Order: sequence, then structure tokens, then C-alpha cells
Amino acid sequence: MLTSFSKVLEKALYNRLIEYLNNNNMLNPQQFGFRRNLATEDAIFRLIHGILNALNSKIMVGSIFFDLAEAFDSVNHLLLIQKLPHYGIIGKSQIQRSRVRFPTLPDFLSGSGSGTGCTQPREVN
Repeated sequence: MLTSFSKVLEKALYNRLIEYLNNNNMLNPQQFGFRRNLATEDAIFRLIHGILNALNSKIMVGSIFFDLAEAFDSVNHLLLIQKLPHYGIIGKSQIQRSRVRFPTLPDFLSGSGSGTGCTQPREVN
């Protein structure tokens, strides 16, 4: 269970990251859940609306569903961290040249909480 400090840090990171991703149009518009104005209920509505439109047009409808519960826990976190610079997420906690910088993500995600060893900021091409 996360401590209160970890929960506050997680919320702060989430808010900064979502703002950055939204401002730079980096999220798929079909991504629902954990996003403002795009709840899972909106996904269900869009699905039912699409099915009903297809059926009214006499188009055959089929679907496949995947349960991705706890999908993040199955991700290789080190690989995920290595991909962050591609999206402009690097280094320390400040925004510079439209790049978001976060404190020691590897320490935070691994749960070590040491808070040491920030990587040197670097530009992403």
C-alpha cells in the first residue's frame, strides 16, 4: 500500500503527465478511462451507438473484448522508462522547451524511494 506521500507524488505526476500529453495531442482519442470527459461509460455509449447504427444499416456486427485489468503491472517498467524520452519526458521536475521533466521515475516506480541519482537532462530529437 502506498504511503500518503507516495499518493500525493503519484497524483502530482499524473496531473503533470496528463496535461502534457493532452496539450501535445499524444493520447489516442479512442483511449477511455482515467481521462476527463472520456470515462468508460463514454466508451460503452460509443460502442452501443456504433452497433445500433450498423444494425439499422443492416451491416453485420461482431466484436472482441479484452480484459486488461492490472495491465500496467505486467509492463516491463524499465523498458517503459527508456521509452519516455521519445515522448519528451526527461530529467528533473520542471518544464523546459515544452519538455516535461520528472524526478527520478525509476526510483519512484521501483518503490526504492531513495530520491537519489537523477539522470542528466538531455534533448529528445
